[in-house]
Amino acid sequence: MPQHIMMYCQHLLGVGHLYRLARIAAACLQSGFKVTIVAGGERTSQSLFTGCDWVQLPPIKVPDASFSELVTVDGQPVSASYWQQRQQVLMDTIKKTSPDVFLVEMYPFGRRAFRHELTPILAALKAQGACKIMCSLRDILVDKFVREPQRQDWVIHQLEQYFDAVLVHGDEQFIRLQDTFPAAARITSLLYYTGYVGPELDTLTPEIATLTSAEPRQEVVVSAGSSAVAEQMMMALLAARPYSTVAHWTWRFLLGPRSSNRLRQALSAANKDMALGGIKVEGLRDDFVSLLASAGLSISQAGYNTVMDVLVAQCPALLLPFANTEETEQLFRAQRLSAIGCCYYVQAEQLSPQALAECIDKAVSLNPKVSPSPITLGGQWQTVNIIKRWLNDESA
Repeated sequence: MPQHIMMYCQHLLGVGHLYRLARIAAACLQSGFKVTIVAGGERTSQSLFTGCDWVQLPPIKVPDASFSELVTVDGQPVSASYWQQRQQVLMDTIKKTSPDVFLVEMYPFGRRAFRHELTPILAALKAQGACKIMCSLRDILVDKFVREPQRQDWVIHQLEQYFDAVLVHGDEQFIRLQDTFPAAARITSLLYYTGYVGPELDTLTPEIATLTSAEPRQEVVVSAGSSAVAEQMMMALLAARPYSTVAHWTWRFLLGPRSSNRLRQALSAANKDMALGGIKVEGLRDDFVSLLASAGLSISQAGYNTVMDVLVAQCPALLLPFANTEETEQLFRAQRLSAIGCCYYVQAEQLSPQALAECIDKAVSLNPKVSPSPITLGGQWQTVNIIKRWLNDESA
């Protein structure tokens, strides 16, 4: 009977967490594991998790990018009974499947509001002793952890009490966990760096090698995934486009499912300017990496998954990181990538159209094909290796 991994993921705004987890789940399936996904966010396509069992908790989301409150899909506050429903589904699933590994995405470093449903589950699994409990963590945390030592203490307590390992999906030589979570020095025995989780290099390399050996198309690919805050970025780019030296290129805008009619109308109106290049408007592309590999420029936010796609495609890139006083992850990542010459970055809300156009022109001049990124990829496979070692009692 195959060993069983249960993966818990609670996305709140975008679906980047799910995309990273999907790549890890695929690697686990290919390595012979049975995988169950327990999803707590808004219902989304399960096609990313083909071959996995899927359990949907009563969904919870945030109404906007402030992350100030949790609500149901109907926009109502989350009641005590709603929390109990979620916890019961989670508990019943664990009893039914008896997982060998419970992999929790982000928690306890994030999603602290979900401690009410997770703490009893973690305590029960720990008491039984048969299931390994691991945290699946992205490379960068947000500033509130740096500012609040008490929050760090709480995270450390949770890890020491319940968790066997923290799998950091990053490269320690590029960004260390302690760069954004100073208390990481207290849990070094739990930390395992997997490398970055990105597109499958083995399957993409032949195609991308062909694309990148040719002259790049005169095309700008603008993407923002499924983020609900993409519209501001795209409107700023439309305003800057006429002032750029690549205004005559084709601009391809990939819109997420939450894109507004206002944005679509603005793109349609801009496409009527015959003095500029054409505008193409499409949905999200399954061949996104291949599209970037032959493009002259990628413009995107600086989310984890998009950055990995850009690095694999070796495409000149301008990053416009989403950032506010609480969410600084994308800005930090963009700054580090810019420092090693992998991209150019700018905070578009601070720039005039002319200044943003100048940044676009600078990004076009980058040549990542000459100096590929030194960042370690293939993190999904190292994740599998670490899990196997734990299950075979080969851990430290």
